[in-house]
Amino acid sequence: MRTFIVAVTASSAIALAASTASPLDTVEPLATTAATAVPGTETAEPTEPDPTDPTDPTDPAVPDEEPGEVEGGVEGGPLEGGPGEEPDDSGPSPRAGKKKPSAGVFYSNGDYVHESSTPPATASGHGWWYKKSGPGEKAKVTVQLQAYDAKAKKWKTVATGNKTVKPSKSLRSAPSTHRANARKVCKGSTTVKWRSVIDVDIIDVNDTPDKAVTTARSLTCGAF
Repeated sequence: MRTFIVAVTASSAIALAASTASPLDTVEPLATTAATAVPGTETAEPTEPDPTDPTDPTDPAVPDEEPGEVEGGVEGGPLEGGPGEEPDDSGPSPRAGKKKPSAGVFYSNGDYVHESSTPPATASGHGWWYKKSGPGEKAKVTVQLQAYDAKAKKWKTVATGNKTVKPSKSLRSAPSTHRANARKVCKGSTTVKWRSVIDVDIIDVNDTPDKAVTTARSLTCGAF
């Protein structure tokens, strides 16, 4: 992926608040904490406390088997996406080089990591995208499930899933046909903090590499 959580005119996953230049910035934030970009699959523990009460009645997580749509749980609201860096044209052109168009405005989102309702006990998370404008009819949506390793004091990716899907018709939610999923069977019932990282790569479109991060949630689901 060339270059997608919030930019004023461009970005590519849903973990930051929407740009003030977009009409979608009127959407109520999905969480009150500010989101941060994820540079890799493992990141240090944030210094600010996580609002990770698993009994929170506002938790929008819906079991995988639920026929309805799941709702977003990304920190600070959806991440706005847009065009990536322009390629360097100073050198010779590639022999097979057809320049990819720049992305328009799109958003990435995902639900809180949650436990599936059917056995075995499994942590699950979804991700999707919403297009406001620009080229591209499908995107490869990748969801990384991350668990916090208290001993190592950092987040670790323990499962990854991806799916090429059309954009959801809703910014806040997505049906099963328009979302990707990652799952991890629980290793015991230890209480662990979980979150997901969502990356949206629009097919044959030049977009940014930013990723969305969902708000952490404590689950009685061991990861290591």
